[in-house]
Amino acid sequence: MNAYLDIIGSILIAGTMMLSVFRLDAQMADRGLAASLALIAQSNGSTLARTLETDIRRLGFEVPEGQPKITETGPARLTFAGNVDLVGGAETVTYVLGGPNGDSRNPADSLLYRVVNGTDSLVVERGVTRFRLTYFDAVGAPTAVLAEAREIAVDFRVELPEAYRTWDEATGHFVESYPGSDFALRVRPKNL
Repeated sequence: MNAYLDIIGSILIAGTMMLSVFRLDAQMADRGLAASLALIAQSNGSTLARTLETDIRRLGFEVPEGQPKITETGPARLTFAGNVDLVGGAETVTYVLGGPNGDSRNPADSLLYRVVNGTDSLVVERGVTRFRLTYFDAVGAPTAVLAEAREIAVDFRVELPEAYRTWDEATGHFVESYPGSDFALRVRPKNL
């Protein structure tokens, strides 16, 4: 009889230990996936940040004196002249946040467009959920006057188009979130 109790006790202890190991393994895999998804979003955002910074730094480059360098502004729109591709003369470049991305499950997902000379429309980034532009004068105060703008701040967030589901212990339900990364850059073009 004692032998049976020992065997049953051993099975219960071993089962409990195995469940603990399995749960630990599942949590580690879950956290690894979350970190990988966040890294993908961060990589997408840093590529967009480099593109924006390069173009804005070239704002006004090779634009004849007396012609406007910034032609249109808004909280999610910027149109400027500058030789952004360093070939030929100055181009007119527009960055504008478009409508919702129909190919994405993320309801906040929008497309950011880069339009060169009014014809070459290119989706620069998918998954942009926030895109704000702020303009500053020579002393660093916010301004809405185009002629006074000397510095441009860009604040944006990039999220993945697919949700990441995690189990919430408190509610006992799955919770969906969209891994993302926030970016802020402030650029002072030399030719502005």
